[in-house]
Amino acid sequence: IEVGITAYDHRYTYQSKKDWVLFPHAICLAYEQDFEPTQTIPSVDAEIVHSSTYRTEGAAGLEIAKFVQSLGYRAQVHSPNDNTGPYIPMFVAAGLGSLGACGYLLTPHVGSRCRIMIITTDANVTHDEPVDYGIHAFCQVCQVCVNRCPGRALMRDKVWWRGIEKHKLYFKRCRPVMARYLGCGICMKVCPIQKYGMATVMTHYAETGQVLGKGTHDLEGYEIEGKGYFGPGELPVFEREFFNSMPNGDTENWAFETLKKQAVESGGAVTDEMLAEFKSTLELGLGQSRDNIEMMEMEDYI
Repeated sequence: IEVGITAYDHRYTYQSKKDWVLFPHAICLAYEQDFEPTQTIPSVDAEIVHSSTYRTEGAAGLEIAKFVQSLGYRAQVHSPNDNTGPYIPMFVAAGLGSLGACGYLLTPHVGSRCRIMIITTDANVTHDEPVDYGIHAFCQVCQVCVNRCPGRALMRDKVWWRGIEKHKLYFKRCRPVMARYLGCGICMKVCPIQKYGMATVMTHYAETGQVLGKGTHDLEGYEIEGKGYFGPGELPVFEREFFNSMPNGDTENWAFETLKKQAVESGGAVTDEMLAEFKSTLELGLGQSRDNIEMMEMEDYI
């Protein structure tokens, strides 16, 4: 786990949370996600470790808050499952990393392979300072995540957005893929700093002028259920309707809404094919939920 401290920036608080955040300082926690399952993205194993990392980090956050309170100060734990706002700008301010082209926080130790949460407090703390690790400049050269995004949701060139120049994520091309394919996360998986480590990647680039792993199956290859394997230069193809119908809610609700829509479009008739698709999607969602619960109860995932 990596820890940094900075001022809580109220500019990033969601409107619905404006009255909830009480304290001026943010303790930022970046918790490493296990290496091996991450390399299988998108997969059930990767989703399990994703959930268990947040669970472990949440427990650590509660312990830190209890410790702060034992010193006579106040603290609020901001659950990673109910964010009060986008936290990455505060992690950058706390010196923990940079905003990557993929939209994740990239830390010098694990790249994109971390999960983040914050604790706000009124404790007497010293703020850390931002650090330029060279990650942002490297992202401009690397672009592997941009090239490998199955939804083509990452922008190659930076744009100005709400006062910040950055690689903006195109949400409407990202979210449908996340919702239908195990949370996706391919942009996390194909980050060379995540895969090989920052020191190794930067040394290789300094010596060769090449991005380590770029163009190789080892870094760039991934498999999407129902569509097959995609190596360097290969991307899945989706129908236009796939992006026009934004998924909402959990897998089970999405399956039911899809069935209703198909029935309406067919004049009210429900075919065997529709029911088979509904059954398959429902079983997938329920199976993922059971797997998450069972695996998170295992000691190896806690």
